[in-house]
Amino acid sequence: MREKQLIIEALDDWDVLTPTWFEVADYLSVIEGLHENENFSERHRAALLASKVAYCLGDYNGALNLALAAEDKFQLTPRPSSVLVGSQDEQYVNKIIEHALDTYKKAKRNEDTIDPRLERLINRLFERNMKRRELRYVIGLALDTRRTDMIMAAFKASDDQATLLTETVAKVLESQMDRAFRSIVLDLLFRLFAELDEPDFVSMCQCLIKLEKPDDVAEILQRLVSTKVIF
Repeated sequence: MREKQLIIEALDDWDVLTPTWFEVADYLSVIEGLHENENFSERHRAALLASKVAYCLGDYNGALNLALAAEDKFQLTPRPSSVLVGSQDEQYVNKIIEHALDTYKKAKRNEDTIDPRLERLINRLFERNMKRRELRYVIGLALDTRRTDMIMAAFKASDDQATLLTETVAKVLESQMDRAFRSIVLDLLFRLFAELDEPDFVSMCQCLIKLEKPDDVAEILQRLVSTKVIF
């Protein structure tokens, strides 16, 4: 068993795998079998290796499924470029993430059951970018993946909530998202605006107009008149 561990570890290196993947592909079922063996200590690394081989074969569905099986062995941050094979790991990681997002977005649109492992991977993407404080990226990704919880999280983490909300309203109004989801997002943004000490009434009215709530727009305008607030 130790010998198999060493082989898996050796092949899990693009410098070794790139020139040999075609031969390794002949043993793909064996590598997958090692992953399925719960007594094999490197089973998750075996899944990662199998994912890389599937990627080389152009089987992106298989590569994604095996990357999910690899759990935390699949790293969101690519390994450093190699002198021999360049940014091979970056290309692999980016392709898996791209395919994961496409699969996730399609499932969300169709209201299909989502693989919990895929959900965890998408959550890892959000967590990474939240830690980096790339909040605009988080919101863009949240809109694409229909994750209103992450819109809320990004807003709560922002040091300039009003600006971020105003930018998000503009992005939603310019987008081609379906009407039902757009209404959900605009309603959320309106409620978030209402929590601010100094809300952007123009953006709030834009939300209400798109939500077809003219009475609420009139109420805001009346408040502006009565309190003499100037836009």
